[in-house]
Amino acid sequence: MAKYYTCIIPFVETGATEWHPTDRNFAPLSRGAFQTEEKAHEWAAEKIPGAEYAIKIFPCPDCAKFHAGKCDVKVTYHVHGLDVWGNEKDGFEVNDVYPSRGTIEVCAGASNREIVLALKAAGFIKRGVRHASVEIEGEIGYTLNVNYAPTAHPEYELRPAV
Repeated sequence: MAKYYTCIIPFVETGATEWHPTDRNFAPLSRGAFQTEEKAHEWAAEKIPGAEYAIKIFPCPDCAKFHAGKCDVKVTYHVHGLDVWGNEKDGFEVNDVYPSRGTIEVCAGASNREIVLALKAAGFIKRGVRHASVEIEGEIGYTLNVNYAPTAHPEYELRPAV
């Protein structure tokens, strides 16, 4: 079975980087989905030099195709959080787009399910959320909007890396 490695970053009072949790209630955070433990350590050395972190291994049965190199073309997306106004009854409006919180990489022909799996693997969507509960709008290679399907609440904006 395929697996991936992720960096687990705790909350810190001082010396936090843009990758650290900003609130103790949201700690620890999982950052990245890497094919090897070495790549996870390389990321941590570059993004959070000298900071405390741990590496966690996750099984990923759906990652086998991706890790086996069966993607001819991969697309990297920056994942941006959203400031959303409104409610389910009156509708939602995106007020602001936050700076990138990290990246995901998917096959150019990725299905919505594969995009959701990549978001889960990188820690942006909780593991228990069913892919059918997440709606992806847009076309691969362009900006994608990620919404919580039952309420149409906007969750993320995925912008292709250039």
